[in-house]
Amino acid sequence: MIQVRRFDHRTEHDSVACREIANLCWHDKVGGDLVEENIDYDLEIEQTDYFVAYEDDVRNVVGFAGVMRSQINYAIAEYVWCNVCPSYQGRGVGQQLTFALIDAAKAMQCTQIILTTHLPTFYQRHGFKTLAILDLAYGRSHLMIKDLQ
Repeated sequence: MIQVRRFDHRTEHDSVACREIANLCWHDKVGGDLVEENIDYDLEIEQTDYFVAYEDDVRNVVGFAGVMRSQINYAIAEYVWCNVCPSYQGRGVGQQLTFALIDAAKAMQCTQIILTTHLPTFYQRHGFKTLAILDLAYGRSHLMIKDLQ
């Protein structure tokens, strides 16, 4: 059974697991060095509230995602780094992480949450709407928003 808990900054295990998952999901798209630099930096940002999905044992991390208050507008939360092990995709892991991040954004009293994704259909099912389509280094991406009120 998949469960979600907060990322544990006190242990190295969660960081290592998230790095491995990020590499599995992004290595072929942007290159391993860039993934490593970004994930190492992002996991250390104290303002980001990360969650991990795990199966059975809390150390069996199969996905992760983070949310932070936007630096542009504090009423908006930013959904960052949602990645799920390829062997667990399609099993509800991303959905559980999305629910956890939406709840965290609401707890921060944010009125909206934004994200960029190359999987807009997944997020549309959760009430997100496309604001713009961007051509980024790793391909076409949708800038999406969801009202939380």
